[in-house]
Amino acid sequence: MRSHRNIHGFLLSVTRLSISIGAAVLLFLVFPSPIPSIISLLVFVCGVFLFITARKNDRHKALLLADTENTLKEMSRQIAHGISSFAAGDLRYRLSVSDQTCTTEEAESVAKRLRTSIEDFNGMTATPPKRTCFVGANGYEEGRVAGIRIQEMLSGSGSIAYFIPAYTQVNHVLRMKGCRDYLAEHAPGIKTAAVFETDGDPENAANKALQAVSDFPDLSLIYITDGHSPGKVGHALAEKNINIKILIYDATPDNIDMLKKGMITALIEQNTFAQTWNAFMHLFNACESSWKPATAKMYMDPIYVDRENYTTYWDDVQNKRVMREEEIAQLVQPLPYRSGKKYKFGVLMPQTNDFFAPLVAGAEAAAKELAPYGVEIEVCNAYNNQTDFGSAKLYNPIIQSFIDRGFDGFITGIIDPNVMYGVNKAVDQGLTVTTFSTEPSSFREIILTMIDNAESLVKSSQNLAAAAEESARANTQIGRSISGIR
Repeated sequence: MRSHRNIHGFLLSVTRLSISIGAAVLLFLVFPSPIPSIISLLVFVCGVFLFITARKNDRHKALLLADTENTLKEMSRQIAHGISSFAAGDLRYRLSVSDQTCTTEEAESVAKRLRTSIEDFNGMTATPPKRTCFVGANGYEEGRVAGIRIQEMLSGSGSIAYFIPAYTQVNHVLRMKGCRDYLAEHAPGIKTAAVFETDGDPENAANKALQAVSDFPDLSLIYITDGHSPGKVGHALAEKNINIKILIYDATPDNIDMLKKGMITALIEQNTFAQTWNAFMHLFNACESSWKPATAKMYMDPIYVDRENYTTYWDDVQNKRVMREEEIAQLVQPLPYRSGKKYKFGVLMPQTNDFFAPLVAGAEAAAKELAPYGVEIEVCNAYNNQTDFGSAKLYNPIIQSFIDRGFDGFITGIIDPNVMYGVNKAVDQGLTVTTFSTEPSSFREIILTMIDNAESLVKSSQNLAAAAEESARANTQIGRSISGIR
């Protein structure tokens, strides 16, 4: 069928060219004078141009058709099969993500969305984490908070360019999705102009910001889901005297400086110090006292920061983040130390500077607090470059080294979902793990958590019933004793 279409298109193009050449020759023969000759030459040139254009269009259509019938069709088939299996009750079904790219821009744009859908599906059916608990931000909720603020900034209408490091970094995708979902529901007048992948590279982000304002002259706002790349973006736009609203993440010295200068509009912050402090304390308590959380995910509320309220969270003199009293009150304390055991814990970080410096500080402060309890800490910086930032190929070998060296446990964030396999392996080998900052969500985990909670509730009810029965027997015995005394 495709070959017939190609042949038909080719014959049509040849026919057009033949008609143009014939018309040019006829004009030259009938009117051999200079002006008609020039006209005939122009007709010939136009015919050749139309022939070349038609052939390009035909080739493009053929490539688009090939992309549709191969890559896109296979991805759609996978998603359809996965949904059917999921509906039938198979919560373990996994879809394979193809690395094959489409040859046409239109098809690749659709393929990116299908790949995201496949990753979302795999996130629902991912192997449940075996870590003890997670302490950190809810990326999707952060995105919804961003959406609420963007709705206010733009008064319900405008266009946004979304900047994410990569579709493989689940926390940034969740921040984008939370924002887009909120705006689609509550502010449909705010449209998506484009989504840009920056690879977490500030220079790349700056270039794409300039491209965005050039490609979309009516662009209202740039929403950047990380706190590492905005510095270059803000300065690049300021140098061009481009005035546009920018919403970013993370209260770092550079970002706060841009906020004070008006180079960005606002940012969304999280209590990073408390995340690693609490994750570390929970790790110690779990190892020392077999502590278990009432809920495995301990989310912290997103904090919206602008020029009006930034001094609530930032000390201009010390040029650093400060915690409010209610944030300090959230810091977990160690349980009594009775075992006398010496513990060796690891802290696995994707980077140790900029946004991640307070995370390191929180872990080190917790370790200092626990030093009298025989706790030794090792901070591992897994950074290589932005293209493999937080990837399993960097993380999992370090996790294996923790296992091989007899560590008691470690804390880590999970940017790449494949790191979860390393975490689960470590738990199976006897290590205790808590996570912070970010980790993927799993529908299977939610279901299993509900089952565990139901079983715990049944057990508690049985214990309560047994205690009530024992109390009733005791009351009866006391009543008999009193009757005997009388």
